[in-house]
Amino acid sequence: MEETTSPLPLNRISEASWFARGGLGLCVVALVLAVLHVQLAAIDAQALVLVMLILSVPLSVTGASLGGTAFLRQRRREGAAAVLVSVVHLVGLMSWGLPYSLRQFRLQQLDGRKKTGLDLLARLRMAAVSYRHETGASRFLDGASAWTPSRSPSTQRYMYAQELWQDDPWIRLGFTPHVAHFHQFRYQSLAQGQGFVVQARGDLDGDGQLATYTSTVWLRADGEVFSEPIQYWPPGAE
Repeated sequence: MEETTSPLPLNRISEASWFARGGLGLCVVALVLAVLHVQLAAIDAQALVLVMLILSVPLSVTGASLGGTAFLRQRRREGAAAVLVSVVHLVGLMSWGLPYSLRQFRLQQLDGRKKTGLDLLARLRMAAVSYRHETGASRFLDGASAWTPSRSPSTQRYMYAQELWQDDPWIRLGFTPHVAHFHQFRYQSLAQGQGFVVQARGDLDGDGQLATYTSTVWLRADGEVFSEPIQYWPPGAE
């Protein structure tokens, strides 16, 4: 006796269509936000886009599953429509949404590395200013360092190594990076201690071009400390 497959109820087909369209709609909204760089209620648009893209996947997969069931149970037109919408969404997500998410993750990673370098540079500047106050000297520490660590910057991080910072002027300034980082640092006094320059340089993206951040501090005639804005090289490195 020949088996017959009972048609899928219309409400199940409606669910398939809803899931499929919901997944696609959520993905489209996420991509629009990504293009417009919208900020909603102080929520980071990048994080919102990523969450929406992730949530759209199970909706679309569910729609494809229910649509496939409808197709096999003789609701071919309705089932095929749900499957097609889901496939369009998933293919689009893989070709644009996933690369976008990876690109944003990479940018955030580079921003984090840069922030760590700038934070350490600020610590070095503060250490040089504090040295004058703590020692009661009338000028800043007179001297200069080589780029430390000595290994050229790359995408390979410098791990914490206290022994690299045991020479002058580091030991006298009391400066040691206590976190892994991607920058070299340098100290150099100006005008026999009337000022100083601290620098950080790194190659965060591994393109062979070093980005250098320079902070200059001067001692005014009235004894006040004046810090110039940080200079970035090449221009645009900020």
